[in-house]
Amino acid sequence: ITVTANPASLSADGTSISSITATVTDINGNRVSSLHDLKFERTESGGTSGNVFLDAVTGLTNNGEKRNRLKSGSNTGSVTIIVSTNSSGYLTPGLMQVTITVGDAKKISLVSQTIALAADGVAVATITARLLDNSGNLVDTANNRVTFSVTGSGVLEGVNPVNATGGIATIRYRTGTIAQTNIITAVSDNLTDGTTNIISIPGPRSKVVITAVPVTLIANGTDVTTVTVKISDLNNNIVVTATDTVTLTIAGQGTWD
Repeated sequence: ITVTANPASLSADGTSISSITATVTDINGNRVSSLHDLKFERTESGGTSGNVFLDAVTGLTNNGEKRNRLKSGSNTGSVTIIVSTNSSGYLTPGLMQVTITVGDAKKISLVSQTIALAADGVAVATITARLLDNSGNLVDTANNRVTFSVTGSGVLEGVNPVNATGGIATIRYRTGTIAQTNIITAVSDNLTDGTTNIISIPGPRSKVVITAVPVTLIANGTDVTTVTVKISDLNNNIVVTATDTVTLTIAGQGTWD
């Protein structure tokens, strides 16, 4: 049995199809037109999975041939097609390998070395953009130009845009001094954008901030002001986990209500 595949390489996109042809021949390679019952089987290797035959895996030959179609899965690797006979009499099984390869770069996956940094203007994290095909496989041949940007506080450090190497582009993010959620975005022509969030969190508690509303009162014994005490870090971000006991005193006139 001779097996051929057209094409012999498929993109790991879950949709590409190869036409598989099994031909029964004699020892000299001449086609044998008599009927034979053939069986198609496959083994997957190299991490590939989800590859399927679209047609019946068993059946009789037609003019010495039986055909099937193989649809690719979403992971790269290889599929070995084995065709043998269910008929009486011996036929040497046929083998054919179909390679499942990564597709073209279609989207950016963006990840941060860490999801939270101190809002101290010093802490840094490495941001990595991976250029992927539609099935999420890294396209290690992609060298697209990737541009990074920040929405929120903090800055990007290093060359920007970055030319990807091996399908990967990186940059460093340095946090700002405001506690908030910051959005990092990576864009490249003809690719779906990638985003990731980094939370800038308050640093250690370091001071007490007192405010009063209003700050001016009439000395009539009845006017009041609301005094608010906040425990904050060096950059005035409220440390919401602080549980310190605070004692307030008055220097001058007035009483606590």
